[in-house]
Amino acid sequence: MLVLGGLAFVAMLKKFRENRKFSIALLVGSVIVFALMARVGNLGGRIQHEEIKGLEQEAQRAGANPKTK
Repeated sequence: MLVLGGLAFVAMLKKFRENRKFSIALLVGSVIVFALMARVGNLGGRIQHEEIKGLEQEAQRAGANPKTK
């Protein structure tokens, strides 16, 4: 992601608007990086911590709603 940002910055400074292949390569790279970061975020959201799950189950048994805090 850092490399892609650096290349985009260089393209902005050098005005690579005339070179369509470079611009298309940057666009494709950006889409790929976006897809990978979305995948990482999705996988990170699926992590289930047993210590948190245990607290939620105890709160449900006690009749409290832990998600309202």
